[in-house]
Amino acid sequence: MPKSQHYFKEIRFRQLRTLVNVSRLGSFASAAEKGKLSVPSVWNQVRALETSFGVSLVLTSSRGVELTAEGELLVERAIPLVKEFDELVSYFSSASLELKQKFVLATTASVLMNELNRPLLDFRRSCPEVELTFIDQPSMLSGKIFREGQADVAVIGLYGKDGENWSQKDFEIQTLTRYPFVLVASEGHPILERDNLEPKDLAKEQLIIPSKGSNARRAVENVFIQNDLFDSLHIVLGASHFELLAGHVSNGFGVSITSISPMIQQKAIEGDPRFSGLVFRDLSKLFGYEDVVCIRRIKLHYLLHEQNFWEILSKHSD
Repeated sequence: MPKSQHYFKEIRFRQLRTLVNVSRLGSFASAAEKGKLSVPSVWNQVRALETSFGVSLVLTSSRGVELTAEGELLVERAIPLVKEFDELVSYFSSASLELKQKFVLATTASVLMNELNRPLLDFRRSCPEVELTFIDQPSMLSGKIFREGQADVAVIGLYGKDGENWSQKDFEIQTLTRYPFVLVASEGHPILERDNLEPKDLAKEQLIIPSKGSNARRAVENVFIQNDLFDSLHIVLGASHFELLAGHVSNGFGVSITSISPMIQQKAIEGDPRFSGLVFRDLSKLFGYEDVVCIRRIKLHYLLHEQNFWEILSKHSD
């Protein structure tokens, strides 16, 4: 039998997985615990690989286990195989369940009520068997929840260089829309008489801004900090959603600086009574934009409803 055929006959997938665990964890004992094996079993599997290839793969010393050059080469090629196999097992385990599929979405109240309203209706029609769960939190917290594996996707706002925190090797990002920063004031408010607003003009007003922990709050505060105006601010309220913010502006408690869904501005133009008497002034030259994106983990295999959601969002994006 040719030597190459002997390799493929004798090498077992679990041996490759064990070698990868040894490499990652640095000891036979830790690899044994990870793989729910005995230490002798780990040792035997690695030695079986060495016998199959005819090379030394690991070296043991007082510092633990180290890979040889050949071992590093084999692990480098084995890691994608192990990852693909694990994802395939997970995929078919989930796909084979005839019970309700679960889909958890972490997002903000504004995105949920505006950008996701129609896509979610379409998704429910296309996948009526899927059990939907929504997590309503500010963007930064929703992103954290998603990273920790508590949500399948996150639809959140990214501000400035936030996108750099999401590895292109691990995550796929789809941009849905942009939220410009605006001034929201009641009709007839003196600040609307100014043509070119500056941070110093805004700092004189009683401010109603987004709640702490949101991207919009961070962006607003950063501009005032950069202009040495933060300590002089009078922040009346940190509002958790736009309707609360708009209500207090309408009642005369101050003016607001916030990022806003283009859909809200359109509703105001169309005469939505919730926004009656409010005036919106673009402040994107001072405060910029918040990009609203959908983030998912990169996988080799997506469940049908996961792919449907992604494609539906793509159709509804700007």
